[in-house]
Amino acid sequence: RNNKQMGRWGELQLRRLVELSGMAEYVDFVEQKQASESDGRPDMIVRFANSSELFVDSKVSLNAYLDGVAAVEPAERATHAINQFKALKNHVDALVRRNYHGASTSLPFTVMYVQVEGSLAFADEARTEAESIVDYAISRKIIIATPGTMMALLRTANLSWRQRIEVANALDLLDSVKELASRLKPFMTHYEAHGDALARALKSYASMGSSWNSRVVPQLEKINELRPESLEIKDIPAPDFDRPEVKKLT
Repeated sequence: RNNKQMGRWGELQLRRLVELSGMAEYVDFVEQKQASESDGRPDMIVRFANSSELFVDSKVSLNAYLDGVAAVEPAERATHAINQFKALKNHVDALVRRNYHGASTSLPFTVMYVQVEGSLAFADEARTEAESIVDYAISRKIIIATPGTMMALLRTANLSWRQRIEVANALDLLDSVKELASRLKPFMTHYEAHGDALARALKSYASMGSSWNSRVVPQLEKINELRPESLEIKDIPAPDFDRPEVKKLT
């Protein structure tokens, strides 16, 4: 067991939480081979929809806690509790010095991820001050997050992205409606113009039917009456002037 292994364990936990929260697309990881305990870079950066960033560090050592869990003697357990409290407190102080949350894009706090929630209660067994290790961290703009609270933070970030996507979709829909309205206006102008022209053509076509019936048909009938019986005249088929009317869009 060493700090590198603990760091790898913490990273794997974080990656799993990111996947479960649906935030894989909006999280950047700094690989363990690039980041050491003394490195000035966080282990994970969570991006919010408003361009804010949340810096997460998971390098805190839990060796004393694991030793305390395995301890048999109360005195030995108490010693490990003191060491774990010091490890947590020192790591909080180190994060304060790194000042990740001082970046212009950062939220006003840094997250110190602790893989095992029980390690906090274990460390507080050794506290001599009135405030717990969590209170000590909060007063210095460091939020200690366990798997449960880390998931809540990631879900909140995911919600901000979903809301942004919904707003973007609503704006796209509004733009599409506006574009449709702008296209419908000239279409309706052309439609009305062609409809009027077609109506006039049909009216003229109908008047041809009246002319046929009033002028052509009587003349044909007269010719048919006057023709000798020996003269055969084939019937001239009457044009079909029955055409549908132009209907307007409703």
